[in-house]
Amino acid sequence: MNFAIGVDGGGTWTRAVVVDQDGHELGRGETEGAVVTIHEPIAAAEAVRQAVDRALVNTNLSTPGDILWAGLSGAGNEEARTAIEDALVKSHVAEKIVVSTDVEVAFHDAFGVGPGIMLVAGTGSIAWARRPDGTVVRVGGWGQHIGDEVAVIKLVWMPFAVSLGLKMAGTDQQHCVTPFCNTLAWRMSRGW
Repeated sequence: MNFAIGVDGGGTWTRAVVVDQDGHELGRGETEGAVVTIHEPIAAAEAVRQAVDRALVNTNLSTPGDILWAGLSGAGNEEARTAIEDALVKSHVAEKIVVSTDVEVAFHDAFGVGPGIMLVAGTGSIAWARRPDGTVVRVGGWGQHIGDEVAVIKLVWMPFAVSLGLKMAGTDQQHCVTPFCNTLAWRMSRGW
């Protein structure tokens, strides 16, 4: 039987779903997080493999599947993406392996091939948009060690703090540092 595997992997958990050629769900599995790094691609590949194995437990199927599309946190780094792809190929989980970021998968789920804007704001944050002409615009999503331009604290707290004349604890910033933040703070200071 032909089957495809979809995986969503982040810092907290990795979830896999297996579907047949008609898109009918055959099984789901979950395990710990799978954050892709250049130095630890095997750990992420093992988490993906474990989630897939758990998704196949109550089916008569075994790997390799026809295709695996894994949206993984950290896969935006090209070296890390290549490392995890190589590790997944070696695991023989599927005949064809496609790795993208978890945000790309969420965006595709929400907007298909059309235009849209997605903001994922949490511990790690990213703004991702696709214009009607197909070009992609990205802000953030580089991880805490490089920069997190759209972190919740910058998008939500900074405009409020600035409009009230407050200073953020642990910083010397008394002004917004992004155009969005500046615009929001300006509007709030004038009653929106």
